[in-house]
Amino acid sequence: DKELLGLTFVQELVWQYFRFAEPEACMELVPFVCDATLAMLSSEDGALAVCRALAMGTAKNRKSAAKELRGHVLEVATHETGHMVLVQLMNVTDDTKLTSGVLGEIVPNLTDVACSQYGRK
Repeated sequence: DKELLGLTFVQELVWQYFRFAEPEACMELVPFVCDATLAMLSSEDGALAVCRALAMGTAKNRKSAAKELRGHVLEVATHETGHMVLVQLMNVTDDTKLTSGVLGEIVPNLTDVACSQYGRK
């Protein structure tokens, strides 16, 4: 549930679960985390959980996360914790169409991203 995953303490629990649980057990959470990518960006633990889910997930999970970010990429790129998720998404995605869709939202606003404290990272 996206509303539940938007709560900071739930995000911390999910991140701790990803850190210490067996990878096979974590795979059950990956689709839910990827589907709630935007909601999970409100805390560092949430962003780290999304990064881990992107790394562990399938191409379908990554596509779901990218779809969730569509239209919000500029906000995420300049967000305190969101920029980590964009970097991870670019690192683990091998779908050219998917990455160009994400980058297509950043390029027209490249000056804003580069001047942002978090975007330039």
